[in-house]
Amino acid sequence: SGVSPSCREKLLPRECDLIHHFAFPRKTGKLLFEKARHCKNKILIVSDSYYPRDIVVKILCDCGYGEYSSLIIPAEHNIPDSADTGFLDIVIKKSEQNADNILHIGGDLSRDVEAPIRKGMKALLLQPVLPLMVRSGRLRGYIEEEHLYDIDEPQFMALRCSLALYAAYGFDAPQN
Repeated sequence: SGVSPSCREKLLPRECDLIHHFAFPRKTGKLLFEKARHCKNKILIVSDSYYPRDIVVKILCDCGYGEYSSLIIPAEHNIPDSADTGFLDIVIKKSEQNADNILHIGGDLSRDVEAPIRKGMKALLLQPVLPLMVRSGRLRGYIEEEHLYDIDEPQFMALRCSLALYAAYGFDAPQN
């Protein structure tokens, strides 16, 4: 990226402030969380975030997810991204349950559905919003086709943010 290490260190606090400011809960995920909390189930949250733990905790609390049993951040356990089931061993241990008594919910088919099933858990896919938006119409496809090679350029930052908000608010659940 051409950003020096010292500049990167200065930018990280600003990025943390922004991610904290703009984070919001998905309605479907929030409903599942509230149902689990209402049933007095143990709730473990796994975050693949590279942000510091205190930022992740602030985001969770501000989004209404403060009443969880444990927060697992695989990076803190030196589990590489390529280890698709490594974090699940920690989930099983911290849950103090047999794998077949755990429901794992997430948005990645491989890591959040297939990997837990291979470990003996039940799994539920919380559909990522981007594929729902892409399948729903032609707007995003048109924009990406027109700007295939330059969509990642700085002048399209506002457009990418608009598409992300459109996806998150308009396609949280297939019914929308």
